[in-house]
Amino acid sequence: MSTPPRRHVSLTFRKVALLAHRYVGLAMTVFLVIAGLTGTILAFYRELDAALAPELFQATLPAQGKRLDPVTLRERALARIPAGATIPIVPFDTPPGEAVGLWVALPQALNAAGQDNEYFFDPYSGELNGTRHWGTLSQGKKGVIPFIYLLHTSLALEHVGEVLLGIVALLWTMDCFVGVYLTLPISAPQRAPGNPKVWLFRWWPAWLIRATKLFSFIFTWHRASGLWLWAMLLVFSWSSVSLNLHEVYDPVMSALYGGREYELPKRSAPLPSPALSFRQAHAQARRLMAQDTASRGIDVYSERMLRYLPKVGLYEYRVYSSRDVSKRYATTTVLLDGNTGERARFIAPTGENLRATVTTWIYQLHFGTVASGGWPYRIFVCAMGLVVVGLSMSGVCIWWKKRKSRG
Repeated sequence: MSTPPRRHVSLTFRKVALLAHRYVGLAMTVFLVIAGLTGTILAFYRELDAALAPELFQATLPAQGKRLDPVTLRERALARIPAGATIPIVPFDTPPGEAVGLWVALPQALNAAGQDNEYFFDPYSGELNGTRHWGTLSQGKKGVIPFIYLLHTSLALEHVGEVLLGIVALLWTMDCFVGVYLTLPISAPQRAPGNPKVWLFRWWPAWLIRATKLFSFIFTWHRASGLWLWAMLLVFSWSSVSLNLHEVYDPVMSALYGGREYELPKRSAPLPSPALSFRQAHAQARRLMAQDTASRGIDVYSERMLRYLPKVGLYEYRVYSSRDVSKRYATTTVLLDGNTGERARFIAPTGENLRATVTTWIYQLHFGTVASGGWPYRIFVCAMGLVVVGLSMSGVCIWWKKRKSRG
């Protein structure tokens, strides 16, 4: 049996790739439009949330006032929350003049009933500004931005939506490579004397936009913008896989970079009430962090938060250090036993494990929180959301136009 010519095989593969790009793109359109539009808004999550609910976020900055210690504020707040609830997180990085938002872990019955689970306290007076049930749109303006966040991360469908968006992100990641392949020159031209075109010159027109006709503009914009912004599109798609589909992300990253995702120690039963109080755990965590960072030559700039994890019986203490690429989502971490205070693990976001470093960077690029980028990068992330919408909608226009032409 004769082997098909190489050019025939190449064209057949190209047709398959074109069909995959076309119909996978159509299937992802609604999801990517939602993700792009909501992502554009979430690039300024904190500012928009505070603007829509100033009664929650604003705190009166006294002339000579002193902020309450965050652990003290938590202790006062415990008296204001429903019976059976607790406050598992103490934030240390609330900006001056802004109220401290404390997340309240509610019993299942209260949470299902829609009891408010986020309390905002004035860090100077300790007074309660107000409360809300995070992500509930029925509460008016103060629920809008959290609901948009839920749409972006899970279509507001909880675990089912997270898995669905994870599958879409995986298809999007693969389609990034298919899309680039389809822009490549099909075959080498006939070489004539005085016309020695090289491969890159033949690929260059794919990077350009033509505006002679409307369809020509839409088609060439779709192709060229996908090429110019390819690296960032891949960052957004693959980081979305990491956030929603660990079953795929973890083995792929282990194969590429080695190492494994760190696993917290298992417990036979949860530990809802550890022997160490938050105040004791904070003091011990600071000592452990100082030891671990000093031994590695890491500079610590500020504290971020202290959290208790009852399922594993550990306190998690995070700071902003020289190993972080973002102050807002700093993840230099010490984990310590909730009963004994012994160190369970130290985690540096960059510099010690290539896989962790890559994951940290794509997370912060996705969230728009890279410290060196500042506002210009956040505006860029906002614009990238619109580009994702534009690529999806222009893909639909191209399919519709060609479908009519075939008809």
